Amino acid sequence: MMKSKYLTWDFFWLVLIQYVGFKISWLLAAWGAVAGPPLSYWGALPFFLFLILHVIYTRRVWELWFALSVALAGTIVDSIYNATGLIGYNGTFPGLGWLAPIWITSIWVGLAVTLDHSLNVLVGKPIWTFVTGAVFGPLAYWTGEEMGAIRFAFDACTTMAILAGPWGVMLIVCYWLLELWRPDQSSSSARNTQS
Repeated sequence: MMKSKYLTWDFFWLVLIQYVGFKISWLLAAWGAVAGPPLSYWGALPFFLFLILHVIYTRRVWELWFALSVALAGTIVDSIYNATGLIGYNGTFPGLGWLAPIWITSIWVGLAVTLDHSLNVLVGKPIWTFVTGAVFGPLAYWTGEEMGAIRFAFDACTTMAILAGPWGVMLIVCYWLLELWRPDQSSSSARNTQS
């Protein structure tokens, strides 16, 4: 019987390290946002450090460009939320109140780092990807709202319902970007089995 790449100690440690790294970076970014400028700007640094350490560890330089492309796409979506008033973000740039703040961009960077590793199980499964994004994306916003880093225009349930569809689609877009940037899917799968 063939051993699943998801039932190995290497995969367990990778998931644990990425989970802890993502959560610590997320909390620092959100806490910085709650405190407001200048901490809201500095709060983005842990995610960018997370990205650099990840690229050094995996030696997959293309993931740097992939993460930045996900960050750009995510920032555009969050800027639309901000500009329309659906969500108000702490720590926006002076004079650019419509633009999503840097700490939001950094969270998209952190998400991108996990997609071809600890969340690799969703590759090639668009329905599960959509459901995962539709459920867990809005929950992250709800947590940010509870912390005071963002403000909803409507009550939490209504806002999360509005965010569910775009977030499901956005996670599919992130995996599509992954396929665009990944140089060779077969060699990537081989590396994932070894790492």
